[in-house]
Amino acid sequence: MELVEKSTKKKKKISKKNKKSWAKHIDNKDVEEFLDQQRLQERLGGPFSEKKDTELFVIDDVGSEKKSQKKLSKKERARLPLKCYGNLVNNCKIPDPVGRRTRVKTKEERKCRIRKSIEEAQRKNGIIPHKVLQSYQDRIFTLRKKKSEPKELIFEKDVWEEDKGVFGDADTAWLKTETIRHHAGTLKVSVPKDITKKKSVLPAVEPPHPGMSYNPTLKAHQDLLNIVAEKELEKVKEEAHIDRVTTQMFKKVTRQQKEAEWIEEMSQGLETVKDENEEPATGPLSYNPPTSFLNKKTLKQRRKQKEQKEAALARKYAKMEKKKKADISKMRFILKDIDDKEKKEELAAQIRKKKEELKVFQTKRLAAKKFVEADLEFNRKSELKGNLRSIKTGGNLLADRFYSLQKRNILAPSSKVTKFKKTKVKRFTKPSHKMEAPPTISRKKKKK
Repeated sequence: MELVEKSTKKKKKISKKNKKSWAKHIDNKDVEEFLDQQRLQERLGGPFSEKKDTELFVIDDVGSEKKSQKKLSKKERARLPLKCYGNLVNNCKIPDPVGRRTRVKTKEERKCRIRKSIEEAQRKNGIIPHKVLQSYQDRIFTLRKKKSEPKELIFEKDVWEEDKGVFGDADTAWLKTETIRHHAGTLKVSVPKDITKKKSVLPAVEPPHPGMSYNPTLKAHQDLLNIVAEKELEKVKEEAHIDRVTTQMFKKVTRQQKEAEWIEEMSQGLETVKDENEEPATGPLSYNPPTSFLNKKTLKQRRKQKEQKEAALARKYAKMEKKKKADISKMRFILKDIDDKEKKEELAAQIRKKKEELKVFQTKRLAAKKFVEADLEFNRKSELKGNLRSIKTGGNLLADRFYSLQKRNILAPSSKVTKFKKTKVKRFTKPSHKMEAPPTISRKKKKK
C-alpha cells in the first residue's frame, strides 16, 4: 500500500531558475544537524576528539569504599541553593562576547554632582522638599494601616496538650491547692511595672529627735520644746482665723431689724404704688430733641469742622512720632528692664528646681485627706528622771509604724472611724408567709 501511495503522489515542481530558488528549496537538514552538534560540543567544553586522555579519563586510586558523608543540619540545608532554580544557572562553557554590560542608572545616580551638594547643604539647614516629607508621611500612614489590619491566626500551641507546670513529674498530692496555685498558678491580673520601685526615698525608720531621749542635753531638750511650741502656736493661729472669718464676720441684729431687712430684700424689683392725684403726662414721649431745617450747618461750618478733625489727627500722629523718639532715647532703660526681668526669671527657675528636688522627700496626695504628721512625744523638765525605770512612758510603736507607712506613700491617709452607723431596717412579715397555729380541739366534759 505504501508503494502504491508513493507512486500515486505527484512530485512537486520547483523552480530552479535563480540562486534564491535553489537556496529556498534545497534540503539542508544535514548541515543544521552538524552545526547543532558543533554548538553542543562548544557548550560542553569542546569536541572529545581534540581533548587529551588525562582530561577524559581518571585513574581510580581511592577504591570503591564510600566515605561516610556528614549529615547536614536543618540550618545548613536551608542555606543551600534551591533546586527549583537549577535551570536558571548558566552552565554554558562559551565565554560571553560582551564582557561588561551597561545597565540603566537610578534617578539618584543620574543626578549631577553639583545638584547633590546643593541638596545636601539644604538638608543640613533644615530645607527639605515637600515630596520627601509627603513620602515620609505616606510611609508612616501605611505602616499604621498595616498594624491595624487583622493578623492571620497562627496556632503555635496545642490547647489539648497537658502542661506539667513548674513541678513537672513530681508528686504534688501532699501539697495544698493554695500552695500549688501560689507557686505555679498563672497571674489573672498583670503586675504593674512600678511595683518594684520604691514609693519614697525616705528611710523606713527615721532617727528620733535628740531631745526625746530619757537623758537629753539641755540644748536638745530646749530645741524639742521650741518645735512643739511653734506647732501649737500655728494651730491656735489657724483656729483664730477660722473664728474670725466665720463667727465674728457676721454682726448681731435684732428680730425687728432682721424682718425689716427681709421685707426690703423681698420687695426688690416690685412696682411702687403711684399717687392717684398725680396727672398723667399729655403728648407723645420724645427720645430725641426736635430738629428743624433752620439748624442746618452751612458750608463754612462744615469746612471748619473738617479742618478741626484733620488738625486733631495730625496732632495725634505727631504725638506718636514724639513718643517713638523718646522710646529710642530710653533704650538703655528698656535694656536694663529686660536684664532685670531675665534675672528674675532665672531666679524663679532656680527656686522651682529646688522645689522639685525637695518634692522627692515630701509625701504625695494619695487620698482626699491630706497627710498630717503625728505630734512629737516630749517630756517636761520636771518629768525627766535620768533613768529608764522611773521615766514616764509615751508614744505607741504600732502608731509610729502606721504613720511611717503613710509618710512613705505606701498607705493612703485615712481618718479614724469611731462610730459605725447601722442602717435602721424595718422588718415585717408578708401576709402570705405568716404561719398561723392550728386551732386546738377542746375536750368535751363527760356527763356524769
